[in-house]
Amino acid sequence: ATSLTSLSTSPINSKQQQSRVTSPSGKPKALEVGLLMPPGICGEMSVLDPIGGTSLGSVVADTNVETIFVHKTMFQTFKVSPAFLDRLKKKSQVIYPDDVDIIRRQRG
Repeated sequence: ATSLTSLSTSPINSKQQQSRVTSPSGKPKALEVGLLMPPGICGEMSVLDPIGGTSLGSVVADTNVETIFVHKTMFQTFKVSPAFLDRLKKKSQVIYPDDVDIIRRQRG
């Protein structure tokens, strides 16, 4: 299992910046927002939204995992068909929580 962790140091949007997660010492800490299981993928935003696709957080592995890094400029050299995008969306079934859910988890 791989935890999807939204780190408070990642600029996602202004609301999330205003509601940073901090430890008692005031240092930023991670907030687990989801779980990624095989054959799930992460980092798909650079393909699904090549113009404005930005990271929605960071991924932290709880176990050993195999990864492959493909920069979004590399994807821009591929022929990305609607069928490919559909398959990619099916593999990226991660539901990213909204700001309200993140704030609720911070307080809980």
